[in-house]
Amino acid sequence: MQIYKTLTNAFLIGTLLYATGCGSKDESKDSWKPPVSQQQDQSRAATRPASRPEPVQQPIQKSQPVQQTLDQKVATAPAEPASRPSQPAQPKQNTYEQRLRNASSIVIDEDMGFGKNYSILVGGKKVASVRGKAVRMWGGDVFTLTTVDGKVLGYEREHKRRFFKLNRAASVYDANDKLQGYFGEEKFRDGFRWGYIFHFYDEKKQEIGESDKRGKSAWNRHKLKDEQGNIDYDINKHATLGNDKYTLTVKDKKSAIPVEFAILMTCVEDVIGDNN
Repeated sequence: MQIYKTLTNAFLIGTLLYATGCGSKDESKDSWKPPVSQQQDQSRAATRPASRPEPVQQPIQKSQPVQQTLDQKVATAPAEPASRPSQPAQPKQNTYEQRLRNASSIVIDEDMGFGKNYSILVGGKKVASVRGKAVRMWGGDVFTLTTVDGKVLGYEREHKRRFFKLNRAASVYDANDKLQGYFGEEKFRDGFRWGYIFHFYDEKKQEIGESDKRGKSAWNRHKLKDEQGNIDYDINKHATLGNDKYTLTVKDKKSAIPVEFAILMTCVEDVIGDNN
């Protein structure tokens, strides 16, 4: 009876140990599992993406200028147009014509010899000349103003008939035979002496000025005035023993009376004075 109780107790103790997991000493260690909370942490760690590697900072290198060869420069240069547009010719500076037109004082000096020819001087140097053809008392003369380098600035041709109130008149043309205007002489009696006035007209026969000369003395001076009475030119005849000489002083370089008119008129006046 005692033996039966002992066996029964041993069986109960063994059953209890087996139920609590302590009954088998040979159970494999690999069968152990962590608690549920630890399993969840391990699952998250397994599904987490691997960390990205930190970028390595490379040292900044300064770019070196590229040396181009001559052939490379030529190859990369922009192509020039096949033909460049022609540039207008630049006017020559300080030509004889410019010196004459820019002058403040012009000397008209009668040449020695036959005919009526004159040298035109600026600053003591010859810049042009006036040549007279068929010069005679009864009209029909032609005076041509030409620079030293051969450029014709203008010429006058005397009319053979009356023009307006003028006793004598001449038309003035440029080198291309284009009419530029007119000038002429009007005679009048001033007391006991005769005098004359020159009148100037444009190509439309509108008066643009006149002279106020009185008398015919070798010492006389007269002035050319515009329509408002302003003095544009002053003409002074020098006292000489030989050929005649005049100084034409330009008072207004923008005068409506062209400088060609003033020079040609002075030459015509010299012929009139000699014939009288």
